[in-house]
Formats: sequence, C-alpha cells, structure tokens
Amino acid sequence: MIGGHAVADAIGGTFSRLDVTSEADWSTIAEQFPTMDIVVNNAGVTGFEGSVPPAHDPENARLAD
Repeated sequence: MIGGHAVADAIGGTFSRLDVTSEADWSTIAEQFPTMDIVVNNAGVTGFEGSVPPAHDPENARLAD
C-alpha cells in the first residue's frame, strides 16, 4: 500500500494527517491551508454505536456533541 505522503508527493499535493474527532485538528488544518481546494475526509462513520435506531445523524452532528 502506498502512504498518503507518497501519493501527495507524486501528484504535487500536500498530505496532512487529520483526526476528524479533534476540533483542534480541524482548526490547525484551516490555518495551515486557508485557500485549500480539496479535502479528503476519509473517515468511516456508521452512526450505530450500540443502539437502534442510530445514536446520531453524522450529516447533522455538531462538534460540541
């Protein structure tokens, strides 16, 4: 498997790790790249954390929750 840094280098991009559960990480990325064109948020969210119906709605989730 090719790592994110290698792929970004190959296509002339920039790779930065982002923990999508960390509001501080989102702020850091926004500060580092204020004019970014594309963000790939490759995070799996099921919405099923032990309850049915789903415990949350990922499309309408707030960071404060």
